[in-house]
Amino acid sequence: MTVVRSASGTRIDCDACGEHTASTTWSAEDLRSRASFVVHEGRDWCPDCWGARDQHDGDRPVERPALPPD
Repeated sequence: MTVVRSASGTRIDCDACGEHTASTTWSAEDLRSRASFVVHEGRDWCPDCWGARDQHDGDRPVERPALPPD
């Protein structure tokens, strides 16, 4: 989970691709909700990576973004 809080605001980075969202006024929870970021198993996912994670092409899963090493 990558959340940066500072005097200038809050930024959340997708742990799969690095896409980010930021706000000078919203809390991390509000920012996630408004930007459609998902927290799952301690990792933040942008809408594209979260959607790709569970898509399937017939019986074959669509390749999803690799998780960064711990």
